[in-house]
This record gives sequence, structure tokens and C-alpha cells, in this order.
Amino acid sequence: PRPWIRMFRDIRGLTSGPERDAFATALWLAFFNQATCSTSVINFAPEVLERVGVDSDADAVLLASAVSLCKLLGVSASMFLVDRAGRRTLLLVGSHAAAAAMAGLAIAYDMGDAFGSLLCMCVFMLAFSASWAGVFWVVLSELFSMRVKSAAVSAAAATLFATGAFTDFV
Repeated sequence: PRPWIRMFRDIRGLTSGPERDAFATALWLAFFNQATCSTSVINFAPEVLERVGVDSDADAVLLASAVSLCKLLGVSASMFLVDRAGRRTLLLVGSHAAAAAMAGLAIAYDMGDAFGSLLCMCVFMLAFSASWAGVFWVVLSELFSMRVKSAAVSAAAATLFATGAFTDFV
């Protein structure tokens, strides 16, 4: 059969085979990775900053670049922390820190506080990137046997990108 038909058969086999629980875990991790709207934070940071008082488009884009820098720093930190702190610890701490930063962003946005909004977006992106952004791919590579890895990772990546696209347009 054609390669894509074989891939769908392999994915269907994952839903009932011995790696069913690992497959469900991978799909849920992919969903929650993007349901945090981390991509939306980067995409809409300049607009958020303009709405809370940053005067020009150029200033908003320049300030929003700090969010992208925090993403780079977070992913870099994740590479060093994933084996030292552990996957579960990074995911839990990162989730709580990201949630607190989002709550802070909501408050700062409501108050029209540009500095507070930028700070909270940066903290969110740092927390997310140091945990979910890097740990997801590490866990995904470790969950499956070589026999099913290509189909499982393909399905998880498709879930990741579909959820990300959905959250960007909502």
C-alpha cells in the first residue's frame, strides 16, 4: 500500500495496541502544549502592547522582541534542565509559572499597564519555553518503541500544529 495509507493504519493500530496509553499521553501533551496559546502570545504581543499604551507600531514591535528573546532563553535553559530537574518537575513548575504570568497579564492589560503586560508576557514565555516547549519533544522521543515511533510522533506533531493553528485563529 501507499506510504500514507500505511501510516494511517499504523496510527489506528496505536489506538488499541500495547502503546495505547503512551499514544494518548502524547496526543494530550501536544494539545496542552499549544492550548497555552504560546504562539499567540508572540504573534499578538505588539497589538497587546499598543492597546495598553505603547504609542507607535515600531516601539510595540521592538518591545515585543523581548518576548521572543525570552523564548530563546527558555529553550536554552530547558536543554540544561531537562535531565537535572526532570521532565515532570519542569512541566509542573512551568505550568504553574505560566498560569501565574497569564493571570498577571490579564490584570496588567485591564489596568492599561504596558510595562506589566510586557513583563508578564516575558515571564510566561520564559516559563513555557523552559518547560513545555522543550520537554514535549524530549518526552515524545522517549515514549515509543522504534516500531511505532514514526506513526506516533507524526500524529502527535499533527495534533500539536492543528491545535496551534486553532488557537491562533480563535
